[in-house]
Amino acid sequence: MDARQQAVRTTLLKTANQPFVYGKLDCCLFVAKCAEEITGVNYAARFNHTNAVGALAYINDAGGLENLVTDLIGAPVEDLATLQDGDPVLIQLPVVGDEILAIFANGQVIAKQESGVIKLPAKTILKGWNL
Repeated sequence: MDARQQAVRTTLLKTANQPFVYGKLDCCLFVAKCAEEITGVNYAARFNHTNAVGALAYINDAGGLENLVTDLIGAPVEDLATLQDGDPVLIQLPVVGDEILAIFANGQVIAKQESGVIKLPAKTILKGWNL
């Protein structure tokens, strides 16, 4: 297991059984925690919300999730094939169509939702960023 795979595993072990709580552990903060495991940078410090309304306002103020992540770490990749384990991705949830943040891992995506940790196919990826 390489360092990135270990970072994903560590993040999952630390968060899998924690409840989804806006401002503490939501989809954005789950991704930020994984990114910190990889880079040592506390991306979560930039997030300033305590509930769903605050999260939506923060995302809207940033111009959407894509702009939010781009402001934090730079432009999205041109080629999704360059994604590595632990890289942040913007995905579209099947059926409901909502966009959320997740991490790329082992050819799929992993996200934290109110229902728990979910795994989805890579085809749900809209954008991705290299850490």
